[in-house]
Amino acid sequence: MINNLKIAICDDDVEALLQIEGATAKVLQSCGIKTEIEIFDSMRKLERALEETVFDLFLLDIDMGGMDGIEFGQRLRAKKNKTEIIYVSNREDRVFESLEVRPFGFVRKSNFLKDMASVMRRFLQKAEQRKKDEAPIVVSSKGSLINVSVENLMYIEGAGKNQLFHLTNGDREIVVQDSLENLEEKTRERGFLRVHKGFLVNYRFISVIGRSDITLLNGETIPLSRKKGIEIREQYLRLAQKNGSLLL
Repeated sequence: MINNLKIAICDDDVEALLQIEGATAKVLQSCGIKTEIEIFDSMRKLERALEETVFDLFLLDIDMGGMDGIEFGQRLRAKKNKTEIIYVSNREDRVFESLEVRPFGFVRKSNFLKDMASVMRRFLQKAEQRKKDEAPIVVSSKGSLINVSVENLMYIEGAGKNQLFHLTNGDREIVVQDSLENLEEKTRERGFLRVHKGFLVNYRFISVIGRSDITLLNGETIPLSRKKGIEIREQYLRLAQKNGSLLL
């Protein structure tokens, strides 16, 4: 279970800011979640706070003087910051514009209490699932048990009785004493795709799915079984949509 959340709320309407803070705390308290909330009346102040603080969630107004909520979101994503954003705004006409920054949700101020309770519960469900998905994989390597982060494991390459874990930190490889079939079972629910008889690929690192190979974000190519091309594309799309990296 999630133990603590650090949330930033930004709105240049002080009355709305305090109402959002109170309602958010109430919803999370009813779910048994300990929460730290910081409030800001400008996006510039929030942006400066990010130099020292890491937040789990942003609740942002869209229509503000100076930098607005969508511009802040664009700057955030340009820095590869994946922190979830929920827009709290009356500007329903800008919902589609906001999709560029992949927000988790949009709460209407006109129906705030109902919308906030619903979107926060969905956020907590997703955060809990992500916590499970990102838990390390425990494997045996050279006689020792080691934890391998799913976020750092790009792909697994079959190498006979042993398998090679290819990680993001440089050219480091880990030799793992396990079968590829067993590793497929361990990683299937964690976002790994059996793209070829000798490869399991972490969908998070896929850049392009071609006809006969897959290109990773670092430029490496992995062979793709021609018979499984359609199936792999469908699995990838389901994973990307489920985890919020694709909006359809």
